[in-house]
Amino acid sequence: MKQRRGITLLELIVVIAIFVTTMTAVIGIFLLARNAQEKGSTQSEAYRSVFVVLEKVETSLRGGQLLIPVDWRPSHVPVGTTDTIHYLYPALSGGRVVVDTTGTPQWAGRAKIEFQAAPEGRVLLVDETKATTSLLGSLGPGGNLTFLRTERDLLEVTANSVRTDPQSDTTSSYEFTVTLRLSNQP
Repeated sequence: MKQRRGITLLELIVVIAIFVTTMTAVIGIFLLARNAQEKGSTQSEAYRSVFVVLEKVETSLRGGQLLIPVDWRPSHVPVGTTDTIHYLYPALSGGRVVVDTTGTPQWAGRAKIEFQAAPEGRVLLVDETKATTSLLGSLGPGGNLTFLRTERDLLEVTANSVRTDPQSDTTSSYEFTVTLRLSNQP
């Protein structure tokens, strides 16, 4: 005669222990993957905002003449950084700079690019001639934008963006420096 045998308490405890161990490993892997994705997302946002701002600064300065900072030393010793620059921007016709008979650009107005740290690290383009202000981008709280004139026609622009994911408090930063050659300097 066959006896029917059920699951013993020991077998049930072993199965539950294996299940709990497996679920703990799966949840751990899931949390690691989610944290990596959030870190990648904030890093990507920091990277993107730096390059958007640098592109817009470069476009705004194209063909312009720096007024401030005027300080630079031919001995390759930079005078200092600033977070605001003032410049003359050229008149454009069909996307090209308008020049007079001597090849000198016709200036359409005066503008400045400034960095405002609080509250969100905004980079503003202020057209002083037209009395308008436009947002070039945001580098986030803790971000920074500096200008350093190293030569008569060279301007180093450094942008640093800091981004934080509010859900996970993951913080990422990205910094990049570009050297712009400004051809219309006196």
